[in-house]
Amino acid sequence: MLAELIGGYVLDEKSIASDEKSITSDENSITSDELDENRGLEYDYYDEYLKQNISPHTELRAKTEINYLKLKNEFFISKLVVLKAYIICCLENQTSADDLFAVKLKQYKAEFEAVLALALQDKAQNGSTFINAFNAPLLRG
Repeated sequence: MLAELIGGYVLDEKSIASDEKSITSDENSITSDELDENRGLEYDYYDEYLKQNISPHTELRAKTEINYLKLKNEFFISKLVVLKAYIICCLENQTSADDLFAVKLKQYKAEFEAVLALALQDKAQNGSTFINAFNAPLLRG
């Protein structure tokens, strides 16, 4: 279902690992050499239990995956990065199928899919990065 929501594009670990070296956004560029474990987190995390397990590297991984979607709405970008960081944190720390991380993982995955659907709908309605017949300029002579 998630692959359908993002147009059939599936993120895999190889593509994420190769792009962790350099992440480019409109405003700045972050390289993994500049990533310092003592650096503060860019986004606000409100789940106090998971927040203690989220490192700048986890945030960078989440941001890398969300940047692939090429969203423009900052609200959706920040929400999706935070949710993706929670999901990564839960996956890394889960020890059994019924521990607290598993419960939080299930909840955050459902929330991530719902917000992703809204973000992609917003992207389609408020400007896409793709050119199609409906947004290409017509030249009349």
